[in-house]
Amino acid sequence: MSHLTRTHKEFSEAELQEIVSLYQAGKTTRELGEMFKVSKNTIGRLLREQGVEITRSKAQARLNAKKVISMYEDGLTSTQIAKQLGVGAQVILRCLKNHGVKIKSRWDYEQK
Repeated sequence: MSHLTRTHKEFSEAELQEIVSLYQAGKTTRELGEMFKVSKNTIGRLLREQGVEITRSKAQARLNAKKVISMYEDGLTSTQIAKQLGVGAQVILRCLKNHGVKIKSRWDYEQK
């Protein structure tokens, strides 16, 4: 994400309601952060201030675990998979770990 240009004090009531609605409709804090040009942490704080319960599994629930595992076994890194699927690398790592996949170190990848 490029330079962050807004703080939570600059959001109008209508924008706050839109953030809440979009989050409840399935958007992740990361996606909302990109949309509103703030960090995912700012979005999380705004949502909590609005009384919304934050879940860590929104992005995880949308992943196709078999596809993630296949991509990882084909040699892609968690960062590469994350970029292709539009989630954070930690989401990919959590998915892999939850499905019993051994996480590779950087030394396990072939050097190009």
